[in-house]
Amino acid sequence: MNERAGSKVKKQIRCCIDLGSTYARLLAVGGFFGPRAPRFDDVREERIHVGWGADLLVRGRIGPDAADRAARVLETLVDRARAFGCPDPAVLATNALRSAPDRDEVRQLLERRARARVRVLSGTGEAALGFIGAASTLEEGTPAVLADPGGTSTEIAWGAAGRVDGTLSIGWGTHSAALLLRRFPGGAAPGACRRAALSLAGAIDPALAVMRGRLSDSSLPGGRRAPTILMTGGTAVAIAAIARHIRRGDPLRIDHELRETVDLPIVGPRIMAALRGAGARRYPVEEERRKLLLPGLILVLAVARGLGSTRPTVTARDLRWGAVLTGEPIPEEYLADE
Repeated sequence: MNERAGSKVKKQIRCCIDLGSTYARLLAVGGFFGPRAPRFDDVREERIHVGWGADLLVRGRIGPDAADRAARVLETLVDRARAFGCPDPAVLATNALRSAPDRDEVRQLLERRARARVRVLSGTGEAALGFIGAASTLEEGTPAVLADPGGTSTEIAWGAAGRVDGTLSIGWGTHSAALLLRRFPGGAAPGACRRAALSLAGAIDPALAVMRGRLSDSSLPGGRRAPTILMTGGTAVAIAAIARHIRRGDPLRIDHELRETVDLPIVGPRIMAALRGAGARRYPVEEERRKLLLPGLILVLAVARGLGSTRPTVTARDLRWGAVLTGEPIPEEYLADE
C-alpha cells in the first residue's frame, strides 16, 4: 500500500488483483480509507481473460499451458498496478486455484513470473471479502445476503453492512453449469435449458437449505426484517448491464458504479432468445463472456430462486473492493491452508 501525506487521514493507493476462473481483474483505488466513510478520487479497473477454470474442469488440473497463460496475464496486471503507484498489489486467487491439485506448482510459477506474492483465498475468505465489497453500497447495519456465482463455485455470505455473520461455498459455477448444459440434447433450445435448470436447482438447493437453516427468521426474505439480496460476479454483472441496456438504451458499461435491480424472470427469457439467434451479438459483451452467458444465466436464476428473490440487486463491487476496504494484512482466516 502506498501512502501520501494528508492532514488527518493519509491518502492511499490500494490495489487488488483477483485471479478468477474466467478473468483476472485489477482494481486500483486512490483515496482516503479512514474509520469513517471512505472517499475515493481515482478508481481504475482492468480485466483480462484467463479461462483456466474451464481447463480445470475439463482436464482435472490447470496444466502448463493454462498456467503459462495466467502468468502472462498476471505479469501484465502487476506491472500496471505498479505503474499506477501500487508497488505491492494484493494478488488473491479464488476457487480455480484453490481446488486445483497442482495448486502449489502453479502458484510458484505465478509468483516467480509476476514477482509478486499470490495468496489463495479460502471459500470463507472469498465469500466474506465479496460481502464486504458488495455491502459497502448499503447503509451500515442493513441486513443482506450476497450470492457470487463464479466460474467454478458460488459463494454465499450473509450478515449486515459492516459485519459478516456466515458464509457458504457451493461447488457449482458457470463453467460447471456449461458442462451440465451440454449433457442435454438441444443445446440452447428451451427444453434443454429447462432440464438443465431443474438438474442444477436439485444440486444446489440442499446447500441453500443449509444456509437458510443458519439464518434467523428475521434475516430471511419475508421475515421481520428481510435482507437485501445482493449479487456480484462477472456473469451477474454482465446480465445487469445488459438489462439496463435493454430497458434504457444506455451504453453497456461494467464498472464499480453499476448497481442495478434485475427482474430475472423478465430479462432472462429475452437474453436466452437473443442467444439462440443473432441478437446477442448486439450486446457489447466480450466474446468469452458471451459464450458463458447462457449457462451463467441458468446458474444465476437457480441461485436467485434458492435465495427466495428473483429480483436481486446486482453490484459490480466484489471481493476486490472487499480487499481494498479491509486493507492489509488480509485476515488469516480468509486464506486457504498454505
